[in-house]
Amino acid sequence: MSGFRRVLVCSHLSLAIFIIAGSTGYSATRISPLEAYHRAQAVFSEFELSPEIDFEPKAKLLDNQVSREEILALLPYFDPWNGFGRFSRLSPEALEVFQDRDSRTEPDFSVKLNTVPSQLPANSGESLSKLRIAIDPGHMGDDLWDKRTDKFIVDSQGRKMSEGLLALQTALLLERELKSLGAEVLLTRRELRPVADLEFADFDLAPYAQTTFRESSLLEWFQQLLTTGPAGPALFRAFRNHTKVREIFSEEQRLLYFTNKVDLDSRAQLIEEFSPDITLILHFDTAQNPHTVSSGYDGTKAYVAGAFLPEELSTGENRFALIQHLAHHRQWRASVELSSQILSQIRTQLKIPLDSSGGGGSIRQVAPGVFARNLVLTRKIHNTALAFLECFFYNDPREFKALSKAHASMNIGGRSYPYSERLVQLTNAIRDGVLRFSESSH
Repeated sequence: MSGFRRVLVCSHLSLAIFIIAGSTGYSATRISPLEAYHRAQAVFSEFELSPEIDFEPKAKLLDNQVSREEILALLPYFDPWNGFGRFSRLSPEALEVFQDRDSRTEPDFSVKLNTVPSQLPANSGESLSKLRIAIDPGHMGDDLWDKRTDKFIVDSQGRKMSEGLLALQTALLLERELKSLGAEVLLTRRELRPVADLEFADFDLAPYAQTTFRESSLLEWFQQLLTTGPAGPALFRAFRNHTKVREIFSEEQRLLYFTNKVDLDSRAQLIEEFSPDITLILHFDTAQNPHTVSSGYDGTKAYVAGAFLPEELSTGENRFALIQHLAHHRQWRASVELSSQILSQIRTQLKIPLDSSGGGGSIRQVAPGVFARNLVLTRKIHNTALAFLECFFYNDPREFKALSKAHASMNIGGRSYPYSERLVQLTNAIRDGVLRFSESSH
């Protein structure tokens, strides 16, 4: 019987040992971590992947912004499974990051550290005057994109509710409130279509497939394939014939690449260019059957950057993203405080409990209702107080009923869409949470 049966990866030893089941029994193939790295680079070259950019110049901009003690305080939230530790060395003077895991012989970039923890600067100002606030309404919202993304529910009477529409309506209401308090506000979208300008039907998949391929290099199936043999035809053939590789480069991934890469990259770029003081990412949650009104469960929670899985650190881009968040440690702590203040207002004003589950996946709780999670936008957006809100469960029967009531309407893309007093209540709670955060920061 052919195929891989068991893999033993020695996290900090000099050899990675892969046990492979073959037709004549078990045999052990031993390759060092450095050899595994070089074989992976050869595979990338064979697949014509461009080399990653040199992050050293960008890393220099982060010099002397964080101390070793401050990094150690945040690492339990960013690297709870020690995946980053296998790529790095931390001393009182510098954080060195390498391209190769465990052997750590191929430098990637380094950051000089403060020798003493820095002091938090005083924040001056009043209310929201002159604050720059970015709001990203999650997903899209018309019938076509609701079907593509599955972000909608339908009740027994056939009434449909779209998360993308709810998020946009909340964002538009919130924009009005925040502007009235003196803030400058950016919305990443004002319509129900995607943020990205690329056309879904004909954008080039190749660069996104190549990125995904590189991001897969620490996954078990990729690491197992590296034991096929040294760099050469047999190794390259094994990769080209593997179902996972074929899937990555297939047309079937068009929707995934568009929603999780093309569109989210566009949102992140808009926010980064705006350089906001505060970033609010608006989503709504579902429980049990995600397309129907289910038995009641309601809760509110928020995500901040962190909880990188070991296999998510395969690229220099992701390792550098982690470093950026560590260097911007003040903003990360401000993100936790912002999230907590907003959740407190949602809980108090809307009578919604904090969701203690965190929504599943790889998470690390930071504060009540606040979880570190390595989502695309929390990873890509830096140097801002960021709250990724899952406002409440909109397929809870009570929420669905409240949201279905048409108290007013707004024009979106030339069409009138009703909205409920429940969204007004939510908007006011988020606004008040932002106000509390701003006041506590001054």
